[in-house]
Amino acid sequence: MRDGLTRNLRGSASGLSFSEFRQAFESSLVVLSGAAAGTRLALRQPRTVIGRGQDADVRIADASLSRQHAVVEYVPAGGFRVRDLGSTNGVTVDGRRVDAVDLEPGDRFALGEVEFQLLVEEREDEPEVYELTLDS
Repeated sequence: MRDGLTRNLRGSASGLSFSEFRQAFESSLVVLSGAAAGTRLALRQPRTVIGRGQDADVRIADASLSRQHAVVEYVPAGGFRVRDLGSTNGVTVDGRRVDAVDLEPGDRFALGEVEFQLLVEEREDEPEVYELTLDS
C-alpha cells in the first residue's frame, strides 16, 4: 500500500474478468493537477479513453492533452495498464515517457501536464439483511 487506500492486487485479483473484478474492487483515477484537480473518475469499463476530444470516454479540457490521448485498460492479470494513443505530449511515469506501463494501485502517471493516481479499494461485503415478521 502506498497511500493507505489501495492494495497490491496481483494475487487476489489475478485471472478475474472485469465484471468479477468490479464486484470485488472499486477502481478510479484521481486527477492530481490542472483545472480538474481533485476529481475522482470511476473506472466502470474495461477500457477508458482519456483526452480532450468528444470521442474520449473521459474528457478533460486541457491544452496539453490530445483529443484521444491515452487509454487505461483492465489487464486480467489483476490490474490496469495505461497506453499512449499516439499523443503529442505523451504519457510519463516518474518523469520518463512511456508507450505503455502496467499500473499498481497508488501509482501516479501524467498525460501531458495532467497528473493522475490510480486508486483501487476492496469493496466491503454487504451486510446480511433479515426480514422479521411477527405473528399476531
